[in-house]
Amino acid sequence: MKVNECKLIQPVTCNKKDSIVAVSKKFKEKKLRYLVVLDGEKPVGAISTSDIVTKVIAENKNINLIKAEDIMNSPLFYLKGDEEINIALVAMVKKGLNMCPVIYHNKYIGTLTILELITRIHKKWV
Repeated sequence: MKVNECKLIQPVTCNKKDSIVAVSKKFKEKKLRYLVVLDGEKPVGAISTSDIVTKVIAENKNINLIKAEDIMNSPLFYLKGDEEINIALVAMVKKGLNMCPVIYHNKYIGTLTILELITRIHKKWV
């Protein structure tokens, strides 16, 4: 089974120039903890809610001056949509990731969770 055949979390993105206030509002609105940062249409990084806490609030930075590109994790680690799920699981475990963006034909198609991977692999072997 390929990664792009798994159930993915709908793509949620922001632009690298978006303010952290706008990014935070998107997290609240979408009820998510992770999004991919784009430069135009190209995925260039990722931000989690914990990045905002540790890189902005804990460092007492002015939230009105910080942009997504200032705190995003980059380069972006991603899975390829045509990768086998067992290879994707190993890659995510090695990186210590609970979720990971999926790129297919150079487009961000969604986010894969480790729980979805484990569930798919379990069904495959049972």
